Amino acid sequence: MDKSHSQSSQKLNEQGRRRNTSGHFEKTNRTIESLANADWPGKPETNPRLIGQVVTRWMADGRRMELLNHVSYVDKEGTVWHAPAGTIFDGASIPRFFWWIIGSPYVGLYREAAVVHDVYCVLEERHWRDVHKMFYDLMIDSGVHKIRAYIMWLAVYFFGPRW
Repeated sequence: MDKSHSQSSQKLNEQGRRRNTSGHFEKTNRTIESLANADWPGKPETNPRLIGQVVTRWMADGRRMELLNHVSYVDKEGTVWHAPAGTIFDGASIPRFFWWIIGSPYVGLYREAAVVHDVYCVLEERHWRDVHKMFYDLMIDSGVHKIRAYIMWLAVYFFGPRW
């Protein structure tokens, strides 16, 4: 077996690196995230999970918040939703009119879902329908009752932001 083939067939370690001929690790172009988001046939569903902890601070205006650390959500299809530290959001993705029914966006089991959803409403990097569905999925994965999650999804779907 030639040397180049044996190197390319080595398994990647957890950081997405492999050993080079001198025994040192080198970065590869394939990361765990790119593999997770790859669209390949027969891709298995994954265990949905939130990676990191939502930590925020109130802005001086008393309405907006800043996300202080990076948080990611991996949905059941393996799609990764990143909420980068430093993003400023206002909780407006849950229309204020519905707060008296379901609560404000910063309390309850749906708090993490509201934060990640708000970040994507600010960034507008993915279609609004996908963002609203992610909101529903993350609420379910966070333990929100299906009826409450559905009502909240209906509120953002029909009255929330669109781009």
